[in-house]
Amino acid sequence: MTVELVHIFTKAAFDSAVERLKISDPSEASADRVARQLTSVRDILKRLDETDISTTVSGAVGDHADMVVAHAKASDADLLIVGGRRRSPAGKAVFGSTAQAIMLAAPCPVTFVQSSAD
Repeated sequence: MTVELVHIFTKAAFDSAVERLKISDPSEASADRVARQLTSVRDILKRLDETDISTTVSGAVGDHADMVVAHAKASDADLLIVGGRRRSPAGKAVFGSTAQAIMLAAPCPVTFVQSSAD
């Protein structure tokens, strides 16, 4: 079994992460490299290192829903696990537009989990 960790950045979030990580050479600022350096990704990798599960990490910049669905199709994913934001009680009744777009277009089952980073 292989788990593929994919972090999708908006352009603004990617630029902010590059600045925060102090990557001065733009040629070294690939989305894959920046994704690997995120605390949340490193925490997940640390937990998976304790298992027999192999992992890959990649990053991308663009529309979250489009990029997640495209990656799932390209990798022939069996399951998507998508981290979501905390919502107000009213917001919990209806998925956000990104979550809905992923659920409707995904080529496989989708599980949503609440992000602990919020």
